[in-house]
Amino acid sequence: MEHQHDGLSAAGDIFIENCAHLSIIDGVVVVRYLDGAEITLDLQKRLSEAFRIITKNEKYAFLIESEGAFWVDSAARAYSREIEASQPFIAVAVFAPSLGFKLMSDFYGRVFKPAIPYKVFRKRDEALEWLKSF
Repeated sequence: MEHQHDGLSAAGDIFIENCAHLSIIDGVVVVRYLDGAEITLDLQKRLSEAFRIITKNEKYAFLIESEGAFWVDSAARAYSREIEASQPFIAVAVFAPSLGFKLMSDFYGRVFKPAIPYKVFRKRDEALEWLKSF
C-alpha cells in the first residue's frame, strides 16, 4: 500500500509530518530532518518513497541536515542499508555543525561504509561545494 505524503508544495518540495522537509536546491536534494523526529521503519519507507518522487527516479547528490536532534531506530537503519543500492543517491554530504551530530555521522560512515561517496562537513557551503563535483 502506498503512503500519502503529508504535503507537496507547488515548488515540488515534500513535507513529511513530524519528520522531514525535502527540496531540490541548485541541483542538490536537501533533506532537512525536523527537531525531535523519530525515524521508524514506517517513516524510513516513506522517506525512501519521497526520495524517488522528488528525484523522479534520477540520481542526485543529497545534503542531509537537521534542525536539531533526531533519532533513527535500528529497524529503519537496517532497512536503509538494505535498499541503499536502489536509492537515487550519487553522493551524500551531511552538514553537521554540532560536535554530537558530526561524531554520530562520522561513526555511521565508518561502521556502515556507504557504497556511494559519503562525507561529513561542519560547514554547509563546503558540503554543497563537494556535492557539486558529482
